[in-house]
Amino acid sequence: MKYLTLPTIATIALSSQISMAESDDNDASKVSVKITPHIAVQTQKASIYLGNVVQGEFDGELTFLVQANNDVVSLSVAATDLYKGMDVNSRVTPLRLSHQGAFIFANGASPIDGEDNNATWIGNDSISGFPAMLSEPISFESSRNGYFDNEVDVQVRWNIDNPGQAEGEYGGYVTLWAALDGAKDMASIEIYMDK
Repeated sequence: MKYLTLPTIATIALSSQISMAESDDNDASKVSVKITPHIAVQTQKASIYLGNVVQGEFDGELTFLVQANNDVVSLSVAATDLYKGMDVNSRVTPLRLSHQGAFIFANGASPIDGEDNNATWIGNDSISGFPAMLSEPISFESSRNGYFDNEVDVQVRWNIDNPGQAEGEYGGYVTLWAALDGAKDMASIEIYMDK
């Protein structure tokens, strides 16, 4: 019985591959890949101190970073009232969110479809166990071709309408939601201030 040696087997295999390659040189292999939507939201700071407020309306301005592999993203905001001692069960009346909604400004991007920067409150939400209001989404288009990598400034307004409001530190949350074709992400910032 005659055995084939390893070099002989390699030569036969190589010859058959060359023959196949020569006969199939007009065939092309198709390679494809699907890139899925991706979006990420990050905070610049984990908490924001709004300072001392005595009475009236006051704004919180927060900055987030939104990155996506598309130049159009949908942004919305959720925000809570501000509770004394950051305690949602406090007996003291919280400092209420303004009814005007939130304002969203994406640096290097603009609202599309005739929308403006005012995201009105449309429903209820929850952030870390605190009841919150959720805004309508606004679609923004980045000036970058094919991707979104922009700082997003969010402005939320609260109101102290009781001149007898108890002194102390009040706190709550603001969240920015970002969505893109089924992908979504969010980040929250803790807000606190002194009365």
